[in-house]
Amino acid sequence: MYYASLAGSHVGHIATATGAVTVLEPPTLGQGARRVWSDS
Repeated sequence: MYYASLAGSHVGHIATATGAVTVLEPPTLGQGARRVWSDS
């Protein structure tokens, strides 16, 4: 599962099996991630 954090300005991935979170930092500092779309 993925999520977007506006307050944290990042996108994250939650492993549903373990609950572990991986933060994916954007290439532009402080860009304010707002939405996540699925893609092939």
